[in-house]
This record gives sequence, C-alpha cells and structure tokens, in this order.
Amino acid sequence: MDEAGTVLKDPFEDAEENLGFKLQPSLKKCLIANGFDSSYIISKIDGTDISKTEEFARTTLPELIDENEYEAYYGIFKNKISKFKFLDGHKKQLSLIIEFYKNQLVKTQNTKIRPNSDKLLDKPGQRKNKQPPEKQKSAVKVQIFNTNLTEEKKTIEKNVIEWTKKYDSQKTDNMSDSNLKSETIYNIINNQNISVKLCDEEYDELDLAENASIDESNNIMSDIVCFCGARTKVFKKVLAGRKNKTWMLSNYYRHLVNHFQNSNKRKPIKKFNQQNTVVNYFTVVNKDIGNKDNIEENTNKKGIEFESILPESISELQNVPSPFLKPDVPSKWKDLKYGRQEREKRARVHSLLNDGENQPLITNYFKIVDKINKYINENNIFNESLEDLKNNMPPWEEISVETFIKKTDTSTLLKSICNSALRNSNFPSPNANRYDESLKKFCVFLYFVGGRLLYETLQSNLTNSLPSISSLNRFISTKKQNIVEGEYRFKELKEFLLERNLPLCVWVSEDGTRVMGKIQYDQISDKVIGFVLPFENGMANVNAYSATSANTIGQYFQNNEKANYAYVIMAKPLHENAPTFCLSIFGTNNRFNHKDVINRWNTMEKMAGDFGIKILGYSSDGDTRLLKAMQINTYQQQSTQFYIQDTVHIGTKLRTRLLKPNIVLPIGNFTISVSHLKILLETFSKDKHLLTLSDLVPEDKMNFRSAEKICAPIVQEILKHVPQSQGTISFLETMNNVLSSFLDKSLTVEDRIYRIWRSVYFLRIWRYSILKNKEYSLKDNFITTNAYSCIELNALSLIFLVKKFRDSTFCLRPYMFIPWHFSSQACEELFRTTRSMTSTFSTVVNFTMKDILQRLTRIELLNMIQNDLHENHQNILQSPNPSHSDDLPNLLNPSQSSYNFPRYQKHTRHFINNTKLQSTVIFETICDKKIEDILAASLNDAKLAATDLGNFLIKNSLMSN
Repeated sequence: MDEAGTVLKDPFEDAEENLGFKLQPSLKKCLIANGFDSSYIISKIDGTDISKTEEFARTTLPELIDENEYEAYYGIFKNKISKFKFLDGHKKQLSLIIEFYKNQLVKTQNTKIRPNSDKLLDKPGQRKNKQPPEKQKSAVKVQIFNTNLTEEKKTIEKNVIEWTKKYDSQKTDNMSDSNLKSETIYNIINNQNISVKLCDEEYDELDLAENASIDESNNIMSDIVCFCGARTKVFKKVLAGRKNKTWMLSNYYRHLVNHFQNSNKRKPIKKFNQQNTVVNYFTVVNKDIGNKDNIEENTNKKGIEFESILPESISELQNVPSPFLKPDVPSKWKDLKYGRQEREKRARVHSLLNDGENQPLITNYFKIVDKINKYINENNIFNESLEDLKNNMPPWEEISVETFIKKTDTSTLLKSICNSALRNSNFPSPNANRYDESLKKFCVFLYFVGGRLLYETLQSNLTNSLPSISSLNRFISTKKQNIVEGEYRFKELKEFLLERNLPLCVWVSEDGTRVMGKIQYDQISDKVIGFVLPFENGMANVNAYSATSANTIGQYFQNNEKANYAYVIMAKPLHENAPTFCLSIFGTNNRFNHKDVINRWNTMEKMAGDFGIKILGYSSDGDTRLLKAMQINTYQQQSTQFYIQDTVHIGTKLRTRLLKPNIVLPIGNFTISVSHLKILLETFSKDKHLLTLSDLVPEDKMNFRSAEKICAPIVQEILKHVPQSQGTISFLETMNNVLSSFLDKSLTVEDRIYRIWRSVYFLRIWRYSILKNKEYSLKDNFITTNAYSCIELNALSLIFLVKKFRDSTFCLRPYMFIPWHFSSQACEELFRTTRSMTSTFSTVVNFTMKDILQRLTRIELLNMIQNDLHENHQNILQSPNPSHSDDLPNLLNPSQSSYNFPRYQKHTRHFINNTKLQSTVIFETICDKKIEDILAASLNDAKLAATDLGNFLIKNSLMSN
C-alpha cells in the first residue's frame, strides 16, 4: 500500500499473462526497488529511466540489500555488479510490457465519461482525505483503471431482481389482476436495459472538490432504460457509516412502484415482431386435385401464392412476444418473394416473355400423348416395325468376370476376391476351397486389426471369397515364432533375411520402455516371467526362472526383483523398404552400466558372425550409459562397428533448450531467445512461416514436427526482419544442419559431411567462448552436454561410415547407405504399436512382460504382412541375390499386384517424407583429400558465422588462431 492507493503484489503480472512470457525476476526486483511498482508508472518508463535504473542498481542498491540477496536482484551479474545492465532481449520484453500498459491506459482514456456534479456532503465521523489533489487524482486513476464494468452491471441487475421479488411478496393486494402483475414482473426482469460507464472523460481532468475524499468522487454511473421506455440515471456513492460504495437505486425503485400501483395507466409496451412459423405459409385447398381443369389451374404460370393469414381450418397460434427478438423491421430479403427459387422462376418467365413466347404447361402435351398411344395401338404394321427394329439392334456389351479381372485399373484385392470366388465355386464342398498366399496374408491383417466380429461378418457375406477363421489360425501357426525372453534370435534373423533376399548386414538399435511390474507363469515355456533377467558376459540366463516347484518359485520372489522396464533390441536390414526385426527383448530394472553394454555388444557381434551376419553399427536415444560405451569404442577405436545417436532425439533436445523460459543463451553480442519467434508470430501471418503458438510450448518435449518447423529455412529468413535476432538465427541454422545431415534423403555425401561438421565447429567456438567468460557456465548458458556429445559422435561416425563404404571388401553397396535409418526409431515404432493396443492417453505400456512377449509375435507378423504386400515393397522375396547387385532398382522386382496400407511407414518427419532419394552414390570419388577440403570449408564458414555475431565470440574461441 502506498499513498496513491492499493498496488498489486506483482505489477507486471497482467502484462506477462497477456503477452505469454515471464520477465526476469531479478529485473522486476530492481525496477520495483527503484519505484516502478504500479502499472500506471510502468507505462511511463522510457530509455532514460532504464539507464537510471541500471545506475541505481550498480551504485545505490548494493548498499541497501544483503549479499545473500545479490542473486535475486542481479541474476547472472551477481559476481560482477559493476557490469550490471539490462540485456537486449530483456529490454525488448520490457518494451513490450510498457507498450501493453500504454495501450491499456489509452483504451480507458478513450471511454466517453461524463463528469458528475453531485458531491456527497460530509457526514459526521467520516474521515476526510487530507491528501493533496495530485495524489487524489493518481489514486482515482488507479481506481478507474481497475473498475470492472461488467461486474457492476451484474450487481445492479441482481439488486433490481431482489427488490422486485421482495416488493411482490410484501404488496400482494395492490394489483387485482394476477396475470397483469406477473407480466409486469416479467418485463421488469427481462426487458430492462442497463448500461454502466465511467463519468470522468479524461484522467487528467478529474475535478475533485477541495475537501472531497476519493470515495466521494462519482466516477461511475449507470443508465437504466425501463421496459416502458423511461430512462433513469443512478450513481455509485458512499453511504453514511459504510466504507464501500453502494449503487443509489432509489429513484429507479420509485419508478417501478408506479408500474405496480398504476398498472392500467402505464405506457404501452413496445410489441416485438411476430415470429412466423411454417404454418403461416400454407393454405387449405378444397378442390379436387384429380380433375384435369384443376391441374391446369394449379399449374398457372403465376405459381403458388403463399398467404400470410391462416384459414379457419387451422388453429390460430398465440402471438407471444419474445424478449430475445429485436423490434427491428424485418428485411425484405427474408420474404419468400425474394427467395432464390422464386427469383429463378421469375427470371425464366421473363426470358420467355422477351422471346415473345409464353411458358408452356405440361397439360398442353396430354392431347399429343393420347393421340400417339391411340395410333400405336390401332396400327399393326407400325407395331411390327418397332419389333423388327428392336431385334436388329446390336446387343449390349457384357463384360465377363475374366475381362474385368484382366483390367489394369482393377484393385488387387478385388481381383483376388473374384479369382477365389470363381475358382472355389466349382468345388462341391467349402472344405475344398483354396486361397493364394497374398490373400491369406491380407485376411490375417484384417483379422488382427478389425477383430473377430468384423472378419466373421465379411467372410459370411463373401462366400467362397475369403478363408475361414480356422484357416487363418492354421496359417498364423505356420508363420509365428515363439519369442523367448532374453534370447538372441540370430538364427531367425538369418532366415528372415534369406527369405526376402536381403543383405546379411543389419543396423542394431536399443531402447527401453515402462511396463507393469507383474509376475506371471508361462505355460508354454514353463517359466516364471516378470523378474529382472540376470546377465553374464553379455549373455542372458534365459533359464534362470524355470518353474520346477512351488518352493523354487517362492524363492524367486524372496531373492529377485521385479522388472519395471522392457528392453528391446531391434535389427534393421540395410534396405530402404525392408521391415525391422526384433532381435531380443527382456525385462530389466534399468540399472546397468556402460561395461555391461560393451559386453553385450561383443557377445552379439560374435554370435552374429557365427551365422554369417554383419552388424554395421548401433544406435540409441541418448542414454548416458550407451553414449559412454559408444564414445569409448569410437575414440579408442576398440571396435569395427559404428555408433550413431538418434537424430530425432537430438532435434527435440535442442528445441526444448531453446524454449525453456528460465535459460539464457548468450552468443557473442546477441542472445538466443524464444521471444524472437513469438515476435515473428505476432508480426507475420501463418502462411509465411507455418508456425503456431503450440509449436512454442516447451512442455511437449518429444514434438519433433515442431522442431522441424522452427528450424526451417523460411523461418530463418523471416527472422532477419526481427531486431536483435542474429543469435537465434545462427542457432536455428545449426539445428537444421544437424537434422538434415542425416534425415534429408536428397543430400549428397559431401553435403552431409559439410553440414554436420559446420555445426560441430560452430558449437565448439560457442562452447569455448562460454568457458572463457566467468559470468557464464555451460550448465546454464549452453546446450546440454548430452546433446553436444551426441552431435560430436555423429559427425565423427559419419566420416568413418563413408570411408567404410568406400574401402569395404564386404558386401556393402551404395544403396545400403541409408543414414536416415541409422537411429533408434525402429524401437520407437515398436513402442508406438504396443501403445496403440492400450487405453487412450497412456504413455506406459499397459502390459506385463508376458503380454508383450505374446503380442510381439502379432506385431511382427503385421509389419511383415504390410511390407510384403505393400506397393513398391512387393516381391522382395523374388528378387535376385543382393550380393551380386550393385544398384537398388535391380534388387526390387515390383509385382503386378500390390495392396495399399495408408498408414504403413507414414513418417511424421518432414525431411524423410518430402525429400526424394538421391541417385546412386559413388563412394570411390570421395578420397581423404576431398574430405579434408570439406572439413576446411566447414571450419572457415563456422568462423565467418561466429564473426558476424561479434568480435568477443571469435576472440575468445579456440578457433581464433
């Protein structure tokens, strides 16, 4: 509380809620300490005030507060108070807040206010305001600024209704006509018009009496229009013995009493327009409609005329006025006369009249038709001529089923159903029906996706066309494979690759997800499932929980821990259109270290080699234990495999870092801030940048589509028109390069190397400049260490991969270079499929470990069916041996028939969906000298980009020499 009136605890709160950002708390404390503690005062801040506040914070404020409060008042300048200043981004935020309060003040000043001449007399015991007129005016400004006119209107309506009900209960005998009395009460409640407004026209022109208090100034009034048309003005004043203002409604109440006491003499109520109903437009026709004369009369060119007066045969509706209808004169365009059909009919009539003709009636042709019928019936020669003409006409072309099936535009499913129906219709018994392999696979897909009831309905209505459910179950039993928890399925993987003629080379990815920690017994394997599976030297003990006896099972519960996570290892064949394969799955408590990961990888590599399978590399989603194992094997060159972190997760981590409101990212002379993107949204329309406010919500941390949109080149181009946004543009450009270097199919190998390494060099320069500046730290003023390490690892692994494809004596071919699949998205796809089988809004897989093992067979079968039958994926089974093929087109032999699955492999990633695959890569041309030139060019461009952001950045960087 100050002398001017009540001040809000946080004067910046209203502006922050409306603008969608939070001002730095330390800046707010400095401004409030310097006296800027109200919205009205904040609206008057200019550049001089900001400079004076900075000087006040550097010189005077340290002497007024304790040292333990330095961080709250100075933020990042807590250790260097002498260098305290408002950062550019914070100045921009403060200017938006000042502009917001200025606009609020202008809106209030523009409200037409009429000064009130009435002054309250001093009451005995009433406290007089001894404040000077200037402070009284300031207090009234604050009071008027915070007045809620809508709430005041509701208060008046409530008081009038309560008075009416109270008066009605007390004066029961004053009105003899109860219906008239009810109508009067109804009109008072529903047909009065109340408006509330401020009295003073300008804040600076408030005319207060010399001895009047703030509450005595009549700065708010109401204009009440009664249902009879009488207008009454009331004011809000302070009554004797009360502190708060009260609406003075006595004059209006006195007027309402007249309606009750002199109801017969009151002014007539304005009648509202009668609301027409559908019956207003019909008349009763009593004429015989079967008579030909009446037909001609009713088809007169004047048309049907609608009458506004109802006939006596229809009961007349009461004309009850509706309080919701405005008493305006209805538009003529609502009349049926001006309806579209009537206007079109008149236009046709006028066109005939202009041609000198009258509109013909259908009855004009009745005589002609009668004469023709009579002539045909009486003339036998004419009848014979018509019969001969009919017999000599060429027959209608009939399309046989075989011809229909051979048409190229007929869908594959329809062809298969017709073939099955024709073939099986010749068999005497349904038990002899036969169906081809592709139709069985498609029916299994329908059975799994649609359910048993849907398939039974289709099969019963398409006799001999679709196989029965028992046939499908037999087919499923021949295709499914029982998955054992913790077992490496390299034998099944080799069969999977050979059946589809895929190369014996895969990319492995790992990830985990939450499951229900529940222990269950599996009858098929005779094991207890749900405990944490023990590992030794990278190999799981799959028989650790055999159900040999009840006593043994009891010991399992006492000595072992339940598994709360399902850890899955997926293998992706090095082919663009090949489905993924689940290599292993087991339960875990998520407590393992990088040594366990390295042991598991060594065991998997040895087992894969025993089956003739090559593991080219591994991917994960940024897990610190897997990342450390990858760094050890990569930097110490202890493995022949390659390691790449998931690019999608890197993109979401960079987006989250940018959108966090409490993170300050200084870079050179600029600041990386989401406020620049918010200004872009407010300044430019969506069709220019395609961004929405939901793209800037930091809570959705896995929204990769939003990350793609934020770092799009068009957004970077438009940001150039936003002041002080150079730092944000550089960050988004680096983010785009990191993502496109692996996800953009159209890029050449040289472009991929250049983009990822330009980003690495730029991040190194930025990182080293943060280290050299004692006011900043990598934890608070740089991207996360995890994201930075993942980018560095991917850049190094990309060069190693290119050299491997160039110098490989193994069966590596150019079409096998698919970096957009070198990620952990295969695991994410499996998790999405399992989550689709749970309840809505659940991110935890609502299954136990046993349930996932059972459903994993169904998931694998669905993926393989979609891959084998999908368009452009069909007949990989019939392709030649890939080890003797150098080009991707020769590997695929598209079938004449294929099925469409709309959601199959429909990525949400813009880079993969909207880019076309580049032509065959010639790795032999990428020599070491060329790679060195690319790295030199990327380093030079990174230096130039850093120079544009300020000399401080490049001088304090490691790359300055």
